[in-house]
Amino acid sequence: MKRLFLLLFAVIAFSSCTKHYMQLATLSSDSVFLDEGCYVYKDDNIAIDYLFNTDDGVFEFAVLNISDGDIYIDLEKSVFIYNRQVYDYAGRETSVTSTSKMPSTILIPKGTYRNFYGFDVNNNIYRQVFFARDPKKDEDVSLSRKDMNNPIDFSNIIYVICDNNEYSIRNDFEVSEIRNVLLTKNCQIDIAPNIYYTHYTTQTVVNGY
Repeated sequence: MKRLFLLLFAVIAFSSCTKHYMQLATLSSDSVFLDEGCYVYKDDNIAIDYLFNTDDGVFEFAVLNISDGDIYIDLEKSVFIYNRQVYDYAGRETSVTSTSKMPSTILIPKGTYRNFYGFDVNNNIYRQVFFARDPKKDEDVSLSRKDMNNPIDFSNIIYVICDNNEYSIRNDFEVSEIRNVLLTKNCQIDIAPNIYYTHYTTQTVVNGY
């Protein structure tokens, strides 16, 4: 399947007077599959590409119509769930302009796709006792899901209308691992689309970083 998103990488550049860190959360899912680094859902009518490593921390997904006719997405019946809290899609801003709101139902003609901007999944770093926040250079600090006090889960539910057939698609995701890393000066890091990240700093004078 041809990717609807460009696979992005993050380039980190900063001064040496501040320690810069990144927390990376790796996602896993049983309801989608990995294809060229993107998480993908596919049935007879639609394909959905998910991208989590966007610069603003808000995940994106693209819905492609692969049916023989027009399809509609009912946003009144489509929601995003983050750790059991439900958020509506209907009435949210469109991906085209920040001044226009999403209508209740969205048309996707045959062979076309629409991009949707979802919700912030990485606005805060994950904190836990004995989970080192500020690792040293070359130190690998990671936390697996089985060791998390508060595991992170979220779901995307899309309601599809296709040729008088209506059904709901639910894609579930969970954070399987969280890593804290120290970023060296002018480093470049490739971040896969199935990983979301958060930047944070410690205000100290550092030599050699």
